[in-house]
This record gives sequence, C-alpha cells and structure tokens, in this order.
Amino acid sequence: MGLPVVTEVRIHVQDPSLSLDMEVDEGYHLDIPNVSGGSGHALIQAQGVYGAIRAMETLSMLGVQGPDAADPVILPHTPYRIIDRPRYPHRGLMLDTSRSYFPVSDLLRTLDAMAWSKLNVFHWHIIDSQSFPLASEVLPQLAQNGAYSPESIYTRKDVERVVAYARLRGIRVIPEFDAPGHTYIWSASFPDLITCPNVQPNWPDVSAEPPSGQLNLIKKESLELMQKLLSEQAQWFPDTYLHIGADEVNTKCYEQDTSIAAYLHRTGMTVVDLIHRWITQYQTIVGNLGKKVVAWEESVLEYGLTPPPKDTLIQVWKGAKNVGSVIEKGLRVLTSPSDYWYLDCGRGEWLAGPGGGTSWCDPFKDWMRIYSYDPLANLTNPSTHPQVMGGEVAMWSEMTDPVNLDTVVWPRASAAAEILWSGKTDLTGKVRSTAQALPRILALRRRMVRRGIRADMVQMEWCERNPGQCALYPWE
Repeated sequence: MGLPVVTEVRIHVQDPSLSLDMEVDEGYHLDIPNVSGGSGHALIQAQGVYGAIRAMETLSMLGVQGPDAADPVILPHTPYRIIDRPRYPHRGLMLDTSRSYFPVSDLLRTLDAMAWSKLNVFHWHIIDSQSFPLASEVLPQLAQNGAYSPESIYTRKDVERVVAYARLRGIRVIPEFDAPGHTYIWSASFPDLITCPNVQPNWPDVSAEPPSGQLNLIKKESLELMQKLLSEQAQWFPDTYLHIGADEVNTKCYEQDTSIAAYLHRTGMTVVDLIHRWITQYQTIVGNLGKKVVAWEESVLEYGLTPPPKDTLIQVWKGAKNVGSVIEKGLRVLTSPSDYWYLDCGRGEWLAGPGGGTSWCDPFKDWMRIYSYDPLANLTNPSTHPQVMGGEVAMWSEMTDPVNLDTVVWPRASAAAEILWSGKTDLTGKVRSTAQALPRILALRRRMVRRGIRADMVQMEWCERNPGQCALYPWE
C-alpha cells in the first residue's frame, strides 16, 4: 500500500484578474479524496486568483512531514472538503523601515512568511524621524540627506519590485507618509519647515522619542512639500489606500515656537485647531490624488478630523478600548492595539540609563497574548461589527534590525493572522483557545524554518513530541 500523497492539484478559477483591493474575493473550495491507500488529486475552486493562492497554502498546511527534510509529505485523515473565506478583509503586518533599514531581500522574505500566514496587507512605515530611506525622484535631497547611508535607500525599482512580489502573493502594499509629527529628518533638507528639531537633552518635553521635530503648520510650504512628494508616490504605490500617519503630534513642540505662538494669538486658534486644519488639508491632498486615507486614531479622537466614513480607515493603537470610541463616530476601524499586537513590547529599554528599565508597553506579547485578542471585544452591538475591517500587528524597529527581524516577528504575527482569517469564535460561537491553536502554530513555525524563516521557538522539541505535557493547569 502506497503512502497517502497528492500527486496533482487541479485549480479552477472563475476570474483570472490580478486586480487587488480590499474587496477582493479570497474564498475557495478545497476537495481532497480519500488517498489513504495511495495517491490522488486535489481540486481547488475559487472565484479569483487570490482565493486559489489561499487554498494552496491550506493544502500545504494539511501535509505532514517527518523530522528530516528528505521525508515525504503525506496527507493523513483524508478525505477533506473545505469551504473557507476570511473573516476580515484587511489582515496586515506593519514594518518600520526608518528606525532600522531592512534590505529588499528582508522585505521579500517577510512577504513570503505573510503569505504563508494568509496575511494580505504590508503596511510599509517607510519613513520617520530617524531616517528617510526612500529615493524620491522629485525630492532627491530627502534621501540624500536623510538616509543612514547611500546603501540604505529604496529606489523606485525597489518599490516596484516589492509591490509586484507582494501582488503575486495576494498582498497589498500600503505606504505610510507620517506627518506632521515624526518628521525631524526632513530638517536635513528643509530646516525652515521643522519646528523643535532635535531638542536635547529635554526631548521628552516635545516628542515621544528622540529626535524631536514636526512640520511647521503655519507655513504653506509644508503642505506644498507633501503635495509634491505624494503626487509622485501615488504613482509608485498603486493601492487605493495611503496612510497619512497623524499620530503623536506634540502640542508643546508648537507652543514653544514663538512664530506659531504669535499666529495663534493673532487668529484666536488653539494648537489643536491648527493640527486639525493641517491634517484635514493633508487628507484632502490624498483624496485629490485618487487615494483613500488610513490614519492613526489621534486624528479623530484627539484632533477632531472628520473624514468621510465610507472612505477612511482609522487605525487604533493606544489600546483595545479605543476601538469602540472610533466605532461610535461611525467610522471604519483597523485594530492594532499596543496592549496586544505590538511586537516590540517587553524587550527592554533602548534609551540609555542606569539599566533595569522596561519598555513603554511592557509586558512582552507572546503568541498566546496575541491570540487572545478579539477585534470585536466589547462591541456589544452586532450592527457595528462590519465597521471593523481587520487589523495589523505592528513591528516598530527601535530594537529590531535585519539580524533579528525573523525571530521577533515570527511566528507571533501568525497568531494574529489566524484570528484575522478565522475570527476569534468558531462557527458554533465557541471562543478559539490557545490550547487548540498550539499544535497549529508549532506546525507553522516548523514549516517556516524549513522554508528559510528564522522563526522563534514556541516550545522546546520535547514538548512538541509530547503534546499536552508542557502546560500550566488548569489550561483552557
């Protein structure tokens, strides 16, 4: 009797279009006959190409391989009939490439791992206060003066390569051009447009972290600069959405600027009024370029932005509780709560000091903490659930670079990926438990390592070989 293997995969796709947006159909049917006595074929049926891609990944998950790379992949427990589609249309990973630069090869490898986890949005936080690694052709001085080195720059060809590579894996690329905060590095090219640049040593007074610096909100050249840059970048990044940032804008930075203080006195405006006006104008620029806006939660919860509900996505990060606050405004939400889905948390203090410090968002978010989060938690009115479009795990790179990228991100990001694909409850309404998920994340981590991802350990091998014997009791 032969091994239970699939020797052929037949794929039927109704629409071969490679068009990719948030409305794309990722559903599929996967049928595998009983191959317990030998070989057979699998049948995939999908409305679109990207549904077929998700089905292929499911097929790979069903296979079981021995400890050696040369061992055959077998399919136990056949037959299968799987009808599947994602719970949320936006399932993302955010990567910060400003605080640490990551070569294109790292980005492509990350996209591979995302596809294996059925994540479908790469939120590219491409610039920030620390460096400007994007080689704009209309504003070349930004990268020339703002990148860490000539080698730490993404060219237009690099961007096109990343976008094309992602598309073939059913992954959208949404760039973030964060403003007006987090813009110190712009001062290397446009010093007159930056307020409170690199205040030392009292940077905490005017910034979330060093170096401080924000775009001057009363100079029209600030918006003209954004218009010029985004008119170009809207062509480089074809997705219908563009992220405008708008988080952590420090009011004290503007209050200590004498020219802005005089302007506020003359006009009767407050700093918040000024921020609101500027972000509204920034949003208009993006809309006029044919793009829809993503913005961090402060834009609406602190600065009073009133975006068009049908177009704008508001990304919550300050805590899971704030999802409801955005929902109450009738807006659509992406959830990235720092108390659950921030991958940088709990890895120690990176600011120099006496030692023994903690990160601002302690504790460390292990995969079980990440898996425990329900994007719909505390939303008691089911009619508001469709406003939650999905979410993202966030990888800020103060303490992550190419050396440890894989280990910090994977397989923890995959825990969020399963929640975003399947939802926190099963078809019967029962909450998915970490006990049920453990064998799946162990298997996924093993596949990732075999495919070249240096994913972190979940448990030692003895535990994997002895299921259920490495648990704290009682356990779910």
